[in-house]
Amino acid sequence: MRILIILLILISINIQSQNLPEFTSNASDNDKANSLVFQAFNNKYDMVISYTRSCYWPTEQWYFVLVNKNNKWEFFKWIIKFNGRTKDKENIISTKIKNQSLKNEEIDSLFNFWTINSFLELSIDSINCSSKVENDSMIIDMQVTDGCSDVFEIFSKDKYRMVYSYMPDYYQKEIPILQRQDFILCRIMFFKLLEIK
Repeated sequence: MRILIILLILISINIQSQNLPEFTSNASDNDKANSLVFQAFNNKYDMVISYTRSCYWPTEQWYFVLVNKNNKWEFFKWIIKFNGRTKDKENIISTKIKNQSLKNEEIDSLFNFWTINSFLELSIDSINCSSKVENDSMIIDMQVTDGCSDVFEIFSKDKYRMVYSYMPDYYQKEIPILQRQDFILCRIMFFKLLEIK
């Protein structure tokens, strides 16, 4: 009976703690000042995880935002329309937001996958590598213009981290790198959780 009670207490503690992922900051105050997500969601939640595909040409930006408060997760789809291609606070024409709750088990599966693949420790330089060596000596630098970046922003009350990769699928085909492959797999897992297509 004692063992059963101890097990129930441990299970209860585990559910209550709902371990939020650990991470270190890597972004500057300037990154925070330029982040619409940070400006909108900072200090309102215990943790925020945001994804967007950042491109120059569209005048509409979609953000997929997970938020945690008091151990409860919600998901927001935040659509911002801009007056032109400059995507800052002054150019916002309109915003639309939809939200839904998520089960902790679904979030746990995402965080477990991210932990296994060290998503919050990926090197920004590695996942953005655009050079490759050919014929044992020649370095070829591949540049793609007018592409898009996949951008994750993760922040809590005292930390802020960005994990982003420019044209990851294209560059991974041309220059396979393990960390960039991990980034792509973690992004796919995020899409799967939120049913993003």
